[in-house]
Amino acid sequence: MDKKENKIPQTQTEEKKILIETSSDLYKLPLDVIKNTKIYNFKGNYFEELYEEALKIEKAGGLEKFSISNYLKKGIKIEKIKFQMTYQTQMGQELGVIGSFKELGEWNQDKALKMEWTNGNVWVKTISYSENNDFEFKFIFIVNMRVEKWEDGNNRIFNFNDIKSRLENEKNNSDIITISLNQQIYKFNSNENLLTIIADWNKK
Repeated sequence: MDKKENKIPQTQTEEKKILIETSSDLYKLPLDVIKNTKIYNFKGNYFEELYEEALKIEKAGGLEKFSISNYLKKGIKIEKIKFQMTYQTQMGQELGVIGSFKELGEWNQDKALKMEWTNGNVWVKTISYSENNDFEFKFIFIVNMRVEKWEDGNNRIFNFNDIKSRLENEKNNSDIITISLNQQIYKFNSNENLLTIIADWNKK
């Protein structure tokens, strides 16, 4: 598809355009505004990116009938994931997280990520996330710099499509979207494209 084909349609009349420079700009718009506004009345870098991506999906047959308004409503973009757990520890004790993809050590204990203690015995660790893939993970208990035990039971599962779909369905005019899934809380901050996974030890 050449640049001419990708160009956003223009209108003969001068109308006030809706600026969408960031994902936050998009999330603050009511869905009826997104649905009823013509394509050429949007502008901004983030909108241009979404439009280009939607056209690629349409060309590949991913959309039976192209609708930029429907695509825009699904603007969730996760760039960072924060793991969070409240757990009371003693001196020399720490929490960590380990998992099935590179950023989480690929189940190698020597590459597991140590979490950081914050007020209220809340342990956190933030990683970059760009693959949009599923992965599995567990929290681990560390004593004197060595892994002493892993969570019991099955691995925790991060299902990207399920989580993204739930977040999109709950999207409103707020910058923060919160959902509950598989006994975990997922909190998405649209200003930072940050998804926080709030978990309890052995509760999954």
